[in-house]
Amino acid sequence: MKSQFFLALLALFAFITISTSVPVPSNPPPKSGTIQVTAPTKGPWARYSYQSVSWNANVAVPNQWQQTVHVYIYQVVSGAADKLIEQLPDKSYGNTWDGFQITDKYPLDGKFYALVVLASDATVYGTSDVFTIFSTGEKPPATTTTSASATTSSASATTSSASNTTSSVPTTTSSASNTTSSVPTTTSSAPTTTSSASTATSSASTPTGVPPNPAPKSGQIQVTAPTKGPWAIGSYQSVSWNANVAVPNQWQQTVHVYIYQVVSAAPDKLIATLPDEPYGNTWDGFQITNQYTKDGKYYALVVLASNPSIYGTSDIFTVV
Repeated sequence: MKSQFFLALLALFAFITISTSVPVPSNPPPKSGTIQVTAPTKGPWARYSYQSVSWNANVAVPNQWQQTVHVYIYQVVSGAADKLIEQLPDKSYGNTWDGFQITDKYPLDGKFYALVVLASDATVYGTSDVFTIFSTGEKPPATTTTSASATTSSASATTSSASNTTSSVPTTTSSASNTTSSVPTTTSSAPTTTSSASTATSSASTPTGVPPNPAPKSGQIQVTAPTKGPWAIGSYQSVSWNANVAVPNQWQQTVHVYIYQVVSAAPDKLIATLPDEPYGNTWDGFQITNQYTKDGKYYALVVLASNPSIYGTSDIFTVV
């Protein structure tokens, strides 16, 4: 009798342990948790477009560059645990961005969100806005040469209800190669600089058609990131935009992506030229290196290559 009671008590203890080791709710509300997940925003975003998951490393953790996060995309399910759509490559917590493509496995009538979970402590997590998608009627290009295409996860085989949305939930590992810490060298010919994003320091003027000192959040293209920050020197940030301006053959159209420093009483200073991207790709990435000063103010500029009068700027951001 005692042994049966002991076994029942042990089973109860094991159940409590398992239950309390799942810190992320199976249906977390939007913008919840302690990590501030700044993208993806609500959208709607086009099917086959590339989007970024970005977060603010706002929770103090020891050795943040040695800490990693798991990054997931979930579909909201009413009356049941939210459904795992894909797991993205793990990232350094201080990296603060990851990328994915909205493929056919995202139902057009679905609602989705990103979940970022600290690998070493799953009580530290955050969710994005809930976002929706739409169809443009276009098909993706047969081959994609941008770095963003590497983030299409093979996790589509994961169709479980994934009731435990913790670091141990999906065991699938993405076949996509991680978006690397170094930004590839640019092939853009817009300003005279052709150096990599980490070293471009030209003071070249902005492209023809763009004001030399454009206002924040101006232009026709909606640039959603980087946001105001401040962002840590050494961290990686994303430039993301909404392909909201109708252009023909958007997958054949490219954009030039730049980082500028605000300069008073003179044209703003070009800090970095990022790799050109398809207009429909909607994201790019860069590292905040030592050339960004703590007293500086910066912004991203996205310009349609075929028509520089179609452009957009981000918020002005600062660094720490």
